[in-house]
Amino acid sequence: MSGFDLILEKKVSKTELKKAISESFNIPEQSIVITDDYIDTPLTDDVKLWCMANETQGDFLLVCQFFIRDKSIENCPEMISKKISCILGSTCLIPDDSLSPLTWIMISPDGSKKSVILDSDELDNDKYIIDKK
Repeated sequence: MSGFDLILEKKVSKTELKKAISESFNIPEQSIVITDDYIDTPLTDDVKLWCMANETQGDFLLVCQFFIRDKSIENCPEMISKKISCILGSTCLIPDDSLSPLTWIMISPDGSKKSVILDSDELDNDKYIIDKK
């Protein structure tokens, strides 16, 4: 199983999120499961993507963890995140390739991106706030 994290700037409903995921990953909505926690029962084989979505505080309000269960599904975090950001009209964050947990890539709905640094004290409290220093 592969996957990635995406943090949305705004809160959206599970229905809106599922539609955006379906369109961005090019998979049917019925093959997507969205939960707000780990699940106790095994997922069936028809579930191609599991998303754990949790609200948080800070500049970015919805943490989405994507678990891709089908190897045939395209898994390019930046491209997928640009699509989701555009569809939902929300800026988002994705991890960059650095070893630092504080540096992320911020993607705007228009597809532009820039590197940002998160406030370390706030991140320790699970708040995604861009460092203003």
